[in-house]
Amino acid sequence: MRRPGLERRRPGLAAITPLLCTGAFAERLKFEAFVAFILAWSVLVYYPLCHWVWGGGWLARLGVCDVAGGIVIHTLAKRAVCASNP
Repeated sequence: MRRPGLERRRPGLAAITPLLCTGAFAERLKFEAFVAFILAWSVLVYYPLCHWVWGGGWLARLGVCDVAGGIVIHTLAKRAVCASNP
């Protein structure tokens, strides 16, 4: 199911999601490590899950309806923070 306006919001959602994790990383990572994490995390984690939910992937076929992006954004931010804390 297509969501009107979602295509316009996707770049903003992709930028906001790692920013939610920034508080967990504050003063523990050097800037270069933070940028490397954000790039790797975006390509390996964020974009595949976006496709699963919004791009007609297996979650979309199961009927998952994520209108505002809460499933993708908050689930991934929570997982990233949990993974970063020892």
